[in-house]
This record gives sequence, C-alpha cells and structure tokens, in this order.
Amino acid sequence: MPDHGDDAVREIDETMARIAAETGGTLHTYPRPGEAVRQRVLRDVRNDAGTQYLAAQVETDGTVRVTGRDHGPGVTAFFGSDITSYEWVYVIAPDRVAALVAELGGDPGDDVLELLAAHTAAGTRLDPILRGPAVAAQFDNWPS
Repeated sequence: MPDHGDDAVREIDETMARIAAETGGTLHTYPRPGEAVRQRVLRDVRNDAGTQYLAAQVETDGTVRVTGRDHGPGVTAFFGSDITSYEWVYVIAPDRVAALVAELGGDPGDDVLELLAAHTAAGTRLDPILRGPAVAAQFDNWPS
C-alpha cells in the first residue's frame, strides 16, 4: 500500500529541486532524524548575548545526534548584521558510538548521553572529538 506521506515528501523535494535549478542554487537533502528513544539537554543558556542550546539524542537504530542552536546578538556580532541564528548537527553512526564513548573517557557500556553531558558541563568543546578520525561524525550547519 503506498504511503501518502512519502508522496508528499517526494513532491516537496521535486519542487525544491526545481526552484534551486531555476535560481541557480544547489539543493542539499539530508536524512531526516530517526525517532529519539532517549535525549538529554547538554546546554541551555540565556544571557545578554542571546541563547545557546545544545542537545543530544540516541535514535532507535543507535545513531547519536548532537544538535545546537545559538541565537541573538552574539551570533550577529560573529557573523554580521544579516545573521541572527546559527544551527548545527553532528550525526554519529551507530558503529562509531563505542569510539565516541572511548574518546569521552568512558568504558564500554557507559551511557553516551551522560558522558556527553559531563564533558559539556566541564566546559570542554565537543567538536574536536566529534570531528576527529575516531568518531568521524557527519557535520552540517546553517546560519540564518
């Protein structure tokens, strides 16, 4: 039986591809997130510079997704007056999660979300670990 949701997604993708071609743009389609079975907020800061939010989730297939969003004057000061928001995502494949646990100083069987939270609470940057060769997370970002 056909799934009408799949038809709607296909129609949207075709429309976006046509618009990109007509305007000289490039359309990048990324995999949609899987269903989160567990998640953890790693940072939620609000101050004069704006907001900073960072969260991690474990999806049904074991993928770990770390997403972040900075919004406000701090973003504008960094990127310029046209940009007020910056978002990013790291996607760690299920077969790389053990490497992530090890890079965070954990042992096999340790909770990856707790390790990410402890690492973030200590003020240590995650991106060198996530982008490093052991973990090799996929990364994407977009300012707006």
